[in-house]
Amino acid sequence: MAKRHVERMFEEVRELAERITAGEEKLGTSQLAEQLHQSGIDPDALKRRLHEAVRALADRERAAGRVPPLGLDQAVEQTAPDDVMPSSPKKAEEKMNRWLDRFGSGFGIPDQLEVARSYRKSGDVSESEQTELDALEEDLKESIKKKHDGEA
Repeated sequence: MAKRHVERMFEEVRELAERITAGEEKLGTSQLAEQLHQSGIDPDALKRRLHEAVRALADRERAAGRVPPLGLDQAVEQTAPDDVMPSSPKKAEEKMNRWLDRFGSGFGIPDQLEVARSYRKSGDVSESEQTELDALEEDLKESIKKKHDGEA
């Protein structure tokens, strides 16, 4: 395939990816992980596979006697599991700072937050209210069961 055709194909893929992911840069880590999970993707498995792939690329570069590009080394460090010791004290400090930033940063509240509250003290609710509360309780139990059955 000619170089210009390949470049045009990559440009089309880039444009498509930008359209599909528009606005997602504003999502928090937990929201993005939830979206991935809802689409059937395990975020931890994805990160692990990405780490293995970039580590293999870096190892291949080293085996060929070349220094891996800085971006590749950074990807290896950033996707490494928490129990893997970074390669240098500076990278260890950067990893620690990223880890600590997660504690200091705020968390995003989901767009579809639902709150339900009920009081069940005998004599405080009428029979119709009791029936409505029972129906709400059943709906909540079913939605939780569906959500957890879908994850299993």
